[in-house]
Amino acid sequence: MQPEYLDLWWYGHSDLPLKAQLAWLEGQRLLALLAERAKQKGWDIPAPLTSAARQARYRTAARQALVIKQLTMLGQVAQHLDIPIISVKGLAVAQTYPDAALRPANDIDLLVPETAAADLVTALKAQGYTLTVTGQRGWHLPPLTPPQAGLRIEVHTALWRAHGTIHFTYEEWRDTLSPWESFPGLWLPDPVQHWVYLVAHAFVSHGFDIGLLPLADFKFWTASWDAAAWQRCAAAATNRHLSHAVSLALALTEWFWDEPWAEVIRTAFPAPPAALLENTKRILTEPTVRKLPRVWRDLEARDWRSWLRYISIVLFGDPAVRVGLTPTEKLLFFLRRPAAMIRNHGRNVQRLLRRSQNADKNWQAQKEVQTWLAER
Repeated sequence: MQPEYLDLWWYGHSDLPLKAQLAWLEGQRLLALLAERAKQKGWDIPAPLTSAARQARYRTAARQALVIKQLTMLGQVAQHLDIPIISVKGLAVAQTYPDAALRPANDIDLLVPETAAADLVTALKAQGYTLTVTGQRGWHLPPLTPPQAGLRIEVHTALWRAHGTIHFTYEEWRDTLSPWESFPGLWLPDPVQHWVYLVAHAFVSHGFDIGLLPLADFKFWTASWDAAAWQRCAAAATNRHLSHAVSLALALTEWFWDEPWAEVIRTAFPAPPAALLENTKRILTEPTVRKLPRVWRDLEARDWRSWLRYISIVLFGDPAVRVGLTPTEKLLFFLRRPAAMIRNHGRNVQRLLRRSQNADKNWQAQKEVQTWLAER
C-alpha cells in the first residue's frame, strides 16, 4: 500500500516531496476535493497544494460552462430526432457533490436505445464531431470529439457486459427515468439503479484501475438515501448478482473516508472477508497491480469457442461495435489497436510472461477479488 499518500488524505500531511504529493492528487483526481476536505478539517496543507487545488477547481468550473452548452445541444438533438438520451456516469455523479467543480469529468457518457445510436452519431457528426479512433475501444463506440472546446461524447447502448449478456440498457431503465429539468430532452436514471451500475463499472468492468475517485463518488451519491433507498439497493444488487460488489464498495468507502456507515447499512451489506478487503486496498493503491489481463472476467466459458471469441475481441475489438464504424474508421481501428494494447498492457504482460514474482502475485490478487465479485 502507499500509506504516505493516504496520510495526506487522512491527516492532511505527508513526508513525501511536494511534487510527488501533487502528482498523486492529480492522478487520482482528488486535488480540489482534498483542499475542500482540509478546509472542513482545519488542516493547514502546503500553500502550493492549495493554489494548485484552486486552479483545478477553476478549470473544472470553466469546463462545466462548455459542458452546459453541449448538454443543451444534446437536449435539442434528442427532441429533434425524438429519441431518449440518458446522461450517465461522471456528469450525473458531479451533481451529487457539494460543488460540481469538486468532481472533474473527462467525457459525457450517454445511454440511448440501440435503434437510436446511429442517428445520434450521424447528427453529432453533422455538427462537426468526429469519432476518435485510437484502437483502444473494444466494447463500445469510440468517443466523439467536439469541433471546438468541450468534452468528448461517448454513446452507449448498454453499460455493462457480463459473460456475453448486456445489462443496464435503456429498455431496462425506461420506466424509472426522470427528466433532467435543466436540460429539456435529456433524462437521468433512477439513482439506486444507477449507483449499482457505477459499482459494477468501477470494480468489475475496470478492475479498480479508475483509482480512488469512485470512493468519493459513492459517499456523495448515497449521502441523502433513506432506509427505503438502501432496501431497493439491496434488492437491485441481488438481482444483478452484485451484492458482493456493493458490499466491497461500502467497505472501501468507509475505509477511505474513515467514517462508519449506519448500522442498518452494515447489516444489509456484510463486510467482505478481511483478507480479500486488504487485497483490494492494495490493488487500489499500487499502480503495478492494475493493467493486467482479466481472463476470468471476460471469458464466457472454458471452451474453445469462448477462447476464440475472447482472443478475437482482444485483438480486433467487439464485432458489434465495429459494425458502427465506416470502412476508414475500421481500418484506423485495426491499424492502431496493436499499439494501443501494447501501450496499455505490454509492460505488465511482459512481467507476467517472465514470471515476475510481483506481477504474478498481483495477477493472482486481481483474480481472487474478481472471482469473489462474480459471486460464483
